[in-house]
Amino acid sequence: MIAPFNRWRLSIGGRIFLGFGVLAAAFITQALIGNMSLHMTIDHFRLYGSSNAEVRTILEIEQNLLELQRGVLVFSYTGYGGVITRVKKVQEVLARQFHNVRLTIHDPQRSDILRRMNEHFKLYSESFQSAMEERILLDQVTLKRLAPLGSEGSSMLSGIQKSFLKSGDLEGATLAGSALENLLMANLNAQRFQHRPNSKLVRNAQEQLSNLKKALERLTKHQKMEKLPMEMEFFRDFSSRFEEAFVAEVQATRTYLDLVYVVMGGEAAEITQLANELKKLSLEKQSLLEEQMDKTVFLAEWFSQIASVLATSLGIFLAWWITRNTTRPIRTMTRALTNLARGDKNVDIPGKGRSDEIGAMAMAAHIFKERAFELENASQYKTEFLANMSHELRTPLNSLLLLANMLALNEQGNLTDKQVESARIIHESGRDLLRLINDVLDLSKIEAGRMELVLETRKIFDCIHALKRMFQTVAEDRGIAFETTLDSGLP
Repeated sequence: MIAPFNRWRLSIGGRIFLGFGVLAAAFITQALIGNMSLHMTIDHFRLYGSSNAEVRTILEIEQNLLELQRGVLVFSYTGYGGVITRVKKVQEVLARQFHNVRLTIHDPQRSDILRRMNEHFKLYSESFQSAMEERILLDQVTLKRLAPLGSEGSSMLSGIQKSFLKSGDLEGATLAGSALENLLMANLNAQRFQHRPNSKLVRNAQEQLSNLKKALERLTKHQKMEKLPMEMEFFRDFSSRFEEAFVAEVQATRTYLDLVYVVMGGEAAEITQLANELKKLSLEKQSLLEEQMDKTVFLAEWFSQIASVLATSLGIFLAWWITRNTTRPIRTMTRALTNLARGDKNVDIPGKGRSDEIGAMAMAAHIFKERAFELENASQYKTEFLANMSHELRTPLNSLLLLANMLALNEQGNLTDKQVESARIIHESGRDLLRLINDVLDLSKIEAGRMELVLETRKIFDCIHALKRMFQTVAEDRGIAFETTLDSGLP
């Protein structure tokens, strides 16, 4: 990992920026994966919600279809007009539901089922409209022809029977009673046929009408019927009229019930079958969406966990890499520079092969180390030079001091006082020069760390006298006044 960075000649800041850039890219990728997974999950939830809405609408359609069929059956049995309003409301609701669900379903198979359901529903609605018209015709035949005719005939036969019984004509009363019984039974079978049509009721009614006809023929031939001309005229063709009304009722009932049970029943069965098929397909689609949603959620969690593990691992690796490639070399460099500052000449400068700031610092430290060696050698040369020069200077200086001292003593007495003073000055100056040479040597000792400090008490007067003797002659030679003054408070 370090070698490629060295080849790229990246700085420490560049390496750290690149590392954290990679880490940031990993976290951004993790965030993008999470965001994408979230959007996919939301889309699947939206589709699942739409599918749920479709299934609910289909179930509502199925429920309303059952409600519609119940209303139609109630109307077919009772003819109650209040049911018509409820049936029409259910038809309007179903029409809206068919329209709405067709807008949400787009796959060809279910769209075709909806189209067919809508067609059968329209035929069912048209058939119900026709059934209402046929019911009106049936009611007209029953209520305006058959029922009034039967009621009037029964009333007249009952009156004739009572009249014969009152007059003591048992034969006539028996004939009238037989005709009345057959009329009532025929009327009852006609009413039953309207609600439960079957051929047996028709046969029974026709048989009773035949018996009614025979009974009426015998009744009209009875001798006392001559006293009832209006009744005789009414019953002369009564059985034929009643039979015609009954036949009309049978035909209207069959037409009405065929329309209700056969046509509308067939359409209702088709609609129910298509609704079940549509519900089955919608539930299958919903199950498929549930599986896809579960799979999407699982993949989203899996990808998110993988991205988190990779980002965490990358962060740990970058921390290790920064420690190894930056922190540890800086710590090693600090120890090397500390040892170098403490005078360790054999310290090894690490990181000289690097191309970053640590490498530049290592090269600077190496140059500093070389300069330190050079300075140490120069100091050694200076010390040796001063030692040699002090030796060379001391030899003639000692001779000069010895001769000046001999002149200052003036043992032969051939020197003037001024000459003797000059000799003393020469001697003192030579001694000062010797002390100066010794001070230079002391500086060399200080550099070498071998200086010994000696503290002693000196008289200020002696210091002033020495300065005066040293510079008085020089000042006179240059025409300068040289004066020394001591403060009275000095010790």
